[in-house]
Amino acid sequence: METAVTVITITRRRVALLKRAIQSVRRQDCYSVKLRHLILVDACQETADWLAESLRDDGRVSWELVRRLPHEVSGPSRLARLRNWACKLASSDWISFLDDDNEFEPNHIRTLIACADATGSAAVHSYRKLYHFDGRPFLEQFWPFCRQEDQARVRYWEYVANGILVPNSNVAREQPVPITNGHRTIHVDMNVWLLRRQLLLECPISDDFTDEDWMVNSTEDDKLLEALIDVGIPLATTGLPTVRYYLGGYSNDFQGDYLHSEVWPRPSPG
Repeated sequence: METAVTVITITRRRVALLKRAIQSVRRQDCYSVKLRHLILVDACQETADWLAESLRDDGRVSWELVRRLPHEVSGPSRLARLRNWACKLASSDWISFLDDDNEFEPNHIRTLIACADATGSAAVHSYRKLYHFDGRPFLEQFWPFCRQEDQARVRYWEYVANGILVPNSNVAREQPVPITNGHRTIHVDMNVWLLRRQLLLECPISDDFTDEDWMVNSTEDDKLLEALIDVGIPLATTGLPTVRYYLGGYSNDFQGDYLHSEVWPRPSPG
């Protein structure tokens, strides 16, 4: 039976980056897979117009413009709702996610499917390689997803101790690790997953984010991983870094350095 995979991309206001993401999906070497790319445009008419003009003859890509209500803002709550909606729109057995500013290596989907077949897991993931926005490998000794510099350096060495990071390498070998000192150092980025669609329908991503979540920068990636762990889903990894992850998005552009980056407003306490 042919395996069907839908790659879901959420995009807003950055066509130049989206082009790169689309090309990386087209370059996938999983020739025996029915691969589709579903793009949700988050309230951006300019992007929708570009997709309508550029992709009208590409049967592998579909897209939908999703309007915002007056109270809706950028950030993980909005992304969680859009990701959940995209999973309902898809009809494939498997779901993968690709942010519009990142890329898949050509063997990404193929090796994830091979891992799922070998392990029987409904939730498998790869590793990723971290890059600065300009394409330079990220080799600094801090974890760039912490709001405070001291926390970023502590987290980096925690990840080194758990084998997630290695000094002088830009590969992030993300995976859950045992609880130590009263907490679990966990993170698996959304871009590295291949998940059964039925699992995502039964275990949707929470869109409930608190001020504490904002302080520790706990995003929808973290909510999904926590939910998978809570329901006891066995996780498996390819052990291959097949995602190119570029810094400068809302989850790490804390100084507002990048015009393309959305802003996650701090939730109102209470």
